[in-house]
Formats: sequence, C-alpha cells, structure tokens
Amino acid sequence: MSPPVCFVRPTADMMVKPGHPHVTSDGYVKIPYTSDWRPDFTMLELVAHMCSIFGNMPPVFRRPASSRPQNRANGSASAATSGTGGYFQQGSYAQSHPPQPSPYYSSQFQSHSRQESEEISLFGSSQQSLGASSLSNSGVYTEVRPEERAAALKVEVTGKIQMQLEKIFKRVRDDIDLQFEHEVQLTQSRENVERGLQSLRFLRDDITRAKSVVETQDQEVTAWLEEYEGKDTVDPDTILVEGDALSKQMIKTLAEHYAIEDALYYMDRALSNDEMELSVFLKEVRKLSRKQFMCLALVQKIHAKQQELAASSYYSSPPS
Repeated sequence: MSPPVCFVRPTADMMVKPGHPHVTSDGYVKIPYTSDWRPDFTMLELVAHMCSIFGNMPPVFRRPASSRPQNRANGSASAATSGTGGYFQQGSYAQSHPPQPSPYYSSQFQSHSRQESEEISLFGSSQQSLGASSLSNSGVYTEVRPEERAAALKVEVTGKIQMQLEKIFKRVRDDIDLQFEHEVQLTQSRENVERGLQSLRFLRDDITRAKSVVETQDQEVTAWLEEYEGKDTVDPDTILVEGDALSKQMIKTLAEHYAIEDALYYMDRALSNDEMELSVFLKEVRKLSRKQFMCLALVQKIHAKQQELAASSYYSSPPS
C-alpha cells in the first residue's frame, strides 16, 4: 500500500515559505510519518502529525501586496488538491517517491523531532515571536538578531525541560506508590510468618512433653517385661496393678458393671427358655439397671478426675 501524498495548496494571497524543512517549493509535504509509512498507520494520525508540525512551523505566509498574482483561471490543479493536502492511492508522483516502511518508526520519529526542534528556532516559533515570519511590512525578509534568537531558543528549551521534568516526577511518584504497596504486603507477610513461628514453637513444646511421657511409659513397660518375661505362669489377678486409689476404684467399678451386664444377659436367656417368670425378671432387671447406671456414672467421674490429674502433671513437667 502506497503512502498518502499530501500537498500544501496556498490561497491567492498566500505563498509557500521558502526553505521549509517539510514542504518543498511546489507544496509537496515531507514528514517522517509518510516516509516511514506502514499498513497500520491511519489518516487520523497523519493529520495529527501534520497539525503538530505545521502548528510550530507554518508552511505558508501572507504574500506581499506588491507581488500578489492574479487568480488562476485553470481549476484542474485545484481539483487535484484541497485544503492542506490530498491522498492518492496511485499516481506518477507517488511512484516517483516510493514509500520506505520501517519497523522502528518511533525511534526515527524522535530523531526527526529533534531535528525539527532545532529548525523551529530558526524557521518556526522564534520567527513567529519576532513577527510575521521574519517579514517586514514591505514583504522583504529581515535578519533576526542573535539576542532575539537566543531568547526564543531559551524559552523553547525551558518549556521542553519542564515537560520532561513533569514526566520524570510522575514516574517517580508512581514508583514510590508501588514501593509503599510492596512495603504493606511485606509487613503483612512478616506478621503471618511470626504467627506461624509462634504456633510452631507451641507445637514443639507439646511434642517435647509428649515425648517425655512416652519415654517414661516405655521404660515402665520395659521394666515390667523384664520382670515377668521369665515366669512361666502368670496369676490373672496380678496382671492389673493399681497405681493409685482412683485406678483401684475404677477397676472395681468396671468389674461390677460387666458383672451386671453378664447377669442381665443370662436372665434374658432364662426368660426366653421359660426358666424365669416375667414378674421376677422385670423386678430384677429394674434393680440391676439402677445399680448399673450408678456404676457408669461413677466410672465417668473417675475418668474425668484421672484426666484432670494427668493434664496438670503433663504441663507441670519441664521439657527435656
């Protein structure tokens, strides 16, 4: 796809500025956007680039009154171009100026912009501040004094420096905000890690106490095995050795509970075999059930008391 071909068509009382860096004497527009044209470029961006460039460096100026030509009778040339430019898909002029696409348009356009900024001080904004594109009322070019040129260049450079500083300050502010967000996240992560370490310390202490208890019980079991391993016969009544009064009471109560359970079982079988009357069965069942309930309640109380004593001794023992 060929790049658009644009021309500057001055009116009858205007003329193309001689020596313009982007407009030839016949009005042909030369800007980096068209010379480095790519298929994804648009006409809207092209117009924006021309507005930016020609806003700083006007391509035309008012023709002096003494040299204004008569209106042209031939309108074919004006039909080829309109306004500030025209667009041709194909043509002799487009073929004589083939496009040169480049994938690095941004960097090239920046270099062209730097050249344009230097030329602006000679042909553009500095001349506008000095008055009517360096033309006197008689239409003759006047020489710009070095002091005025230096002042205009100073104003332009100052504006560009301020613009760059604003961009730098904005980037620095964004970086600072990002660092603050990272600091908050790191603080939260540190708190989570500290809580995790504290939980691990508590778990380590519990495991140390549990290890001490297990080692003590292992020593007791080992000693019991060494004592009774060599004996051939074992008295069943000596297998369970009460360690304290609560254990002794627990064994006695459990024995009574299971004895009642066996009695109820055999009474049920006797009733099924018609060996016991129903009235006698119900009377004995109520009596044994009441006694069994009391045994279970006592077992629960003894068990709770043993758990309480075991917990107090567990946490009072120092970790090894």
